[in-house]
Amino acid sequence: TLAFRKSCAHGVCGSDGMIINGQERLACKTLVQDVAEADGAVVKVEPLKHLPLLRDLMVEQDEFFNRWRKIKPFQINEEPVPEKERVQSQEQRALFDDPTKC
Repeated sequence: TLAFRKSCAHGVCGSDGMIINGQERLACKTLVQDVAEADGAVVKVEPLKHLPLLRDLMVEQDEFFNRWRKIKPFQINEEPVPEKERVQSQEQRALFDDPTKC
């Protein structure tokens, strides 16, 4: 068996982060055909080095999420909750495009 994490499958949550052929990547966004050097080539997967290892490809994420909560990488709105959904404009979204590219 091989232990690994997966969650959103959209490249958003980061739970499946690992080292694939020497590069830190999200497994859910990595196709074997893009990382294999040739048909039948070996693709090497390793756990992330900067987090404590739990098992196989699973790393302890508590420290990561503690830091995430501390820096609050999300919008905080002080306005009362509206009756309907808050709509974000294209201009507002554009402010977060570069910082979210990883």
